[in-house]
Formats: sequence, C-alpha cells, structure tokens
Amino acid sequence: EVLYTTELHIYLDERDNRTPDMSGSVSDGFGEESCLLDFPTRDKKTVLHVRRRRWTMPDGTTRSVDLDKKIQLKHPGTRYSKDFALFLKKADGQ
Repeated sequence: EVLYTTELHIYLDERDNRTPDMSGSVSDGFGEESCLLDFPTRDKKTVLHVRRRRWTMPDGTTRSVDLDKKIQLKHPGTRYSKDFALFLKKADGQ
C-alpha cells in the first residue's frame, strides 16, 4: 500500500533580517538549501526547502544572522521540523 502518492514542496528563503551591527553589509545570495520533513498536508508528504541568506561585511568577511538562538528549525539530531519530531516521539509512546 502506498502511503503518499505525491509530495508537496515548499520553498522558503530567509528575508532581510540584518541586525544593527550589520548596517554596512551587502546581500551575497543564499547558502546551501536545507530540507526538512514536516507534517503531511492533505495526505501529501511535505518537504520544506529552507535557504539562509549570506551577508558580505564591509571588511570582506561573510556571515549569516544567527537565527538558531531564536528559531529552532529542526529537532536536534533529526531532519524533521521540531513539531513533527515531537509528534512522532509521542506516537511511538516515548
């Protein structure tokens, strides 16, 4: 029996979220895409494609805004979104 016949792919690009100390920086495109498995949507496997923005600083260095302190995109040790990983953990009786 086939559980999913199609997949829903959602592409998310990080917006301009420069901090005040990055005022002179210039956008340098996006880093490598991360794929997260998320809740099925209308009986479709859902894959979130997330691209983080890179910034070139006035001194020539490249950096990204550290969002991991504010937003936990994936559950530690998994490729699942935090809520989906917690759902699976509860479904497994843990």
